[in-house]
Amino acid sequence: MELFAFMAGIGFGEIIALLVIILFWIGLFLLLRSVMLWYWKIDTIITLMKEQKELLNDIYIQQGGHRGKYSTDSTDELARKAKLFDESQKKS
Repeated sequence: MELFAFMAGIGFGEIIALLVIILFWIGLFLLLRSVMLWYWKIDTIITLMKEQKELLNDIYIQQGGHRGKYSTDSTDELARKAKLFDESQKKS
């Protein structure tokens, strides 16, 4: 690192000072970010949204839903299945 600093005409002390300044700004950013998240209650909102998602999943399961994977059928296959379903509903 010192070799490259010497080649660029920058002293070792200047590199250390630059690193300290960069670390200071990163620390300040993280501190202000956490204050802003607290002020706008973002962490609370995220927690509540996770709880809502769990409750909605429970309601979905109670009403006969299932936790299956999404269909990997092509659009043509889905259209064929929908047509068969419609036809079966008309017969009954």
